[in-house]
Amino acid sequence: MSALCNYLKELKKRDNRGALANLRCALSESRKYRAWPLLAPFGGIGEGHSAQVVQTIAGMFAHHPLMTDNGNLGDTCRSLMSEAEREEYLKERKAGPMTRRFQRILAASPDEVCDRVARLVLFAKSKEKPVNYAQLENDLRKWSDFIRVEWAKSFWQAEEKEEDVL
Repeated sequence: MSALCNYLKELKKRDNRGALANLRCALSESRKYRAWPLLAPFGGIGEGHSAQVVQTIAGMFAHHPLMTDNGNLGDTCRSLMSEAEREEYLKERKAGPMTRRFQRILAASPDEVCDRVARLVLFAKSKEKPVNYAQLENDLRKWSDFIRVEWAKSFWQAEEKEEDVL
């Protein structure tokens, strides 16, 4: 697990509400400077891709600290599909709302991916689904076709396996 994720888990464990409140500001363009003192040791100051990843992971964790050590964002997205969408996809291969949202993330450039992922994690919060922040941090730092393929495999191949069982 990364130093950033260890730090975030420790803040949550200590119930440091002030620090978590400042970290939530990392997702707001006008208030992200409030998170910078906490994120400086992890390269979280500035506008570059690496700083944006640190700000995004910290801000998302501060909003939604339900964490898992398993899977990637493809697995998280699959868990967010409604039963109706899942059944429709398995029967007709029709893309529903979660599938289209996931496809938009896969199509994102490095400049766009963090914003799109942040919105998805807030949706996961509303459904009380955990996120593997350590894997997500690593994937966002290395955003590439390889990562896209890994997420897509997790999202769609699991559906194919379920279909074989049905």
